[in-house]
Amino acid sequence: MLIIKTAEDRERCTSCYGNIIVELTMEEVVALFSGATLGDPNFNEYGIFIRLEGSTPV
Repeated sequence: MLIIKTAEDRERCTSCYGNIIVELTMEEVVALFSGATLGDPNFNEYGIFIRLEGSTPV
């Protein structure tokens, strides 16, 4: 993942096929730092899971 700091950074990560923005609450961020894996129960075709690198998968 790239930390977006400039318009050029955003352009490097933008796809002509569509883009997804994942917005996290503070509670979700704290859960990630506690080792949790987040999952989106409202997915369409593909499931979405987010975890910090080095976390143990569930």
